[in-house]
Amino acid sequence: MLVPEHVHQTREIGSPDVRRAEPFPMGVAGGHHQRQGAVFFLEHHRPAVAVHRDVERTAGHHHLQVRRPRFAVHEHVQHRVQRIRRRFLVGRQVVRIRREGAELTVAGDGPMPDDRLQRRVLFVVIRIGVPELVDEQEPAFRVHRFLADHPHPLRPKFFEHLRQRGRPSARFRVYVQCIPPQNTDRTPTVQFASLCVTGIIAGPCRFEPPGDAMPPVDRLAPNRGALAELARLGRWSEANNAALEAIRLLQSEPTGVIAAELADLVYVAGGPRPGQSPTAGERLIVPDERAIAMQALSVVNRIGELDEAVEAAETALSSPGRWEVGTFWYAVLALVYADQLESAREHCARAVHNATRSSSERHRHAAAVLHARVAFLTGDSVTAANRFTGLLASGVHDQQRGLVVAWTVAALVDLGALEDAGDLLRQSGLTGPLDDEGDRAEVLWSRGLLHEAVDRPQAAFDDFMACGRELLKRSVINPAVIPWRSAAARNAYAIERRDISLALAREEVVEANRWGAPNPIGRALGVDALITDSYEGAAPLDTAAALLETGGANADLRDLWYDFGAKLSLERHFAEGEQAFSAARHLAARSRNRFWVDRIDTALRCWGEGGSYRELSRQDFRVAYLARLGFGNKDIAARLHVSLRTVELCLSTVYRKLGVPGRGGLRSVLFPPL
Repeated sequence: MLVPEHVHQTREIGSPDVRRAEPFPMGVAGGHHQRQGAVFFLEHHRPAVAVHRDVERTAGHHHLQVRRPRFAVHEHVQHRVQRIRRRFLVGRQVVRIRREGAELTVAGDGPMPDDRLQRRVLFVVIRIGVPELVDEQEPAFRVHRFLADHPHPLRPKFFEHLRQRGRPSARFRVYVQCIPPQNTDRTPTVQFASLCVTGIIAGPCRFEPPGDAMPPVDRLAPNRGALAELARLGRWSEANNAALEAIRLLQSEPTGVIAAELADLVYVAGGPRPGQSPTAGERLIVPDERAIAMQALSVVNRIGELDEAVEAAETALSSPGRWEVGTFWYAVLALVYADQLESAREHCARAVHNATRSSSERHRHAAAVLHARVAFLTGDSVTAANRFTGLLASGVHDQQRGLVVAWTVAALVDLGALEDAGDLLRQSGLTGPLDDEGDRAEVLWSRGLLHEAVDRPQAAFDDFMACGRELLKRSVINPAVIPWRSAAARNAYAIERRDISLALAREEVVEANRWGAPNPIGRALGVDALITDSYEGAAPLDTAAALLETGGANADLRDLWYDFGAKLSLERHFAEGEQAFSAARHLAARSRNRFWVDRIDTALRCWGEGGSYRELSRQDFRVAYLARLGFGNKDIAARLHVSLRTVELCLSTVYRKLGVPGRGGLRSVLFPPL
């Protein structure tokens, strides 16, 4: 709360020689009052430094102690001013003051996280206005979301305007911005805090509980705009740091913070979204450990230190705050992205089965969703699909329904249940534009997997790239969250877009190595080797496989062995190819995935001794694959830079060697990575 150390002598508001406030940001509070209309207001004047000492000295008195002069207000008004100030200072909370049906909302300033910064911060009024009287062109009442806009103090004509409209008291809200000096290392566009009392309505007044006096969209609106701008500029690390700063500032206020207020500050799949109205049972203050869990996920999103993310997540999950659903959700996903799958599984199993300690049914439900997800990531798609379908049948929370559908589709695709996956997407309304879907990135990812599985590489590429744009917009650059680059690279390669395929694959290798977790590196190295043919013997294969085995990503490891089995066989390394196929089959059988067991058995027969695939060349497969995608002979010739006659000969060879009647029979062919 700001009280000036030096206050310049002032006159009443209506006086012609009232000093005008400095527009930005040198002013501090000076005194004004208005007898008619019974309004008391602190306006900004220069020059002085705002301090807190006078507030502490006057907290227990019934008058304001400032050096010169005393505020010339009626005694009863002065008394009520001090009551409000004293209550406000001690509680530091949002209060509501009512008089004759009209109300004035004032907000409290919580302590800054840094004492050094606290002594040097200037608090400036951003907007004071009456909603139904605001003139958007009037600078005094305009909303300023960034510090680049100069804040304007409340002007006397505002009260005169109210008086002329017969409204000496009205509802208005105070918005403020916390502005560090230019020589601090803080990012000036994203700092946020709430201001001390700037005005009251004199006369009989009473306090009411804070309630929803400051909606979430209002408290963090400046932050969301600034974070979106930083993300648009590609300054993802700054955006994530600024989000955590906003969380700390909110938590420092005694009123606390509810989950809906934290929407989109740190991206998390299945998290709250801005503007979402929580039910009465969910208007709970989140524990301090929520900030720790969000910090862990922020480190993941921006590719910070891997050990820091794991430590923060484990700290949150070992604290009492782990029984709050959001804290648990953020922390477990941070462990998942850090390849701590076994630890994540244990935390989920404990929360699912220890129902007596779990704080709510929703907490147990969230734990069940994450438990199923961990099962999928470790290769047990059968268990994952059963759990997800059971959750969908019993009903899921609206906030996470799109996410659960997306994760269910991914599990069904891995089991070869492509029709069921497509039906689920259609029934959920997720086959078209996803403008209203909170988890667009996860839905686009699963939809891309389905397109890829049914041989629509162009549609898969489009969805994977849209998924990447959505993540980058939310300051997520870590391939551990969703490996969209490598997935898009695979499909770009399939449609002969080699340049963009190579660029995406190499970028994922770089980002995965920056993060340092084994699974993202293994996935990225495997795709890069498949696209570039940059392997001598099986060295890249062994490296990628060892990393995936270390991280426990059995499904990714199975896919890697299968792809390299086909690739090595295509290059006439039949013995090495058979070994890779056998390793993939072992993993598929261990996870009880019948679809993949049958697929690998077919590949072993076709590439084995006397198999029909051994008689086909790489070009034969490339021509046949483009024909299966629906390209005509002329288009195939143009894409592969060969003659039309060559295309016809290749197709004739494939039909004869594989015993298929025509293009329709190509659907049953297991094409190797080309």
